[in-house]
Amino acid sequence: MFSLTMNGRRLKMADESDTPEVSELKQKINKWLDEHKNVLELNIRETSPNHGLVGYYSVIGQTQNFTQCGTAPDSLFIHSADNMYFNIGFAEKISRTDSVDTLRKQFQFVALDKLPMPDLQAPSNWIITPQTPISSFSDGVTIESFENGRIRYHIDTNFFAVYGNIPQEHPIMDAPSPPGTYLQVRRNFQGKITIDMPMFAT
Repeated sequence: MFSLTMNGRRLKMADESDTPEVSELKQKINKWLDEHKNVLELNIRETSPNHGLVGYYSVIGQTQNFTQCGTAPDSLFIHSADNMYFNIGFAEKISRTDSVDTLRKQFQFVALDKLPMPDLQAPSNWIITPQTPISSFSDGVTIESFENGRIRYHIDTNFFAVYGNIPQEHPIMDAPSPPGTYLQVRRNFQGKITIDMPMFAT
């Protein structure tokens, strides 16, 4: 048996033979990586101020669904969508009137918990996402611009695997995930990710 930490929760998994569906999905992932020459390129852009990066601490007492951006200064900003979950953190609270130099000086880390692999033909009940070697990092991150509360930053990083699972409706803590509901394809590949979106609601 082995375990894997995903979104802060440790998942236990039994060492068992792959089901036919898992084997087929692993083949598709390897084929995708071959076709993309071991590079995941993403250009993530959001125009709506209410669907950009959310000031976590300014809204956590009001909502857990991250559907609306906070307007107050904050130090941790999260973007959450059906196939994406990532964040960027700063040492001090950031406001829309700060300069790009201030953001660069205060920048601390990013985390890429869930990202899409475009055009990967996976069953709709599976969540597939690349995995970074560590949960958060600062190397390879360049804040390119920040104007009127909108940030653009680029991430050059490495992934060591692709993880997939079928979310369980009522998972049992510390119990192994059922066979055929998870997978991991170990493979080193690059990530080149540009994120361009609002950080504050209008």
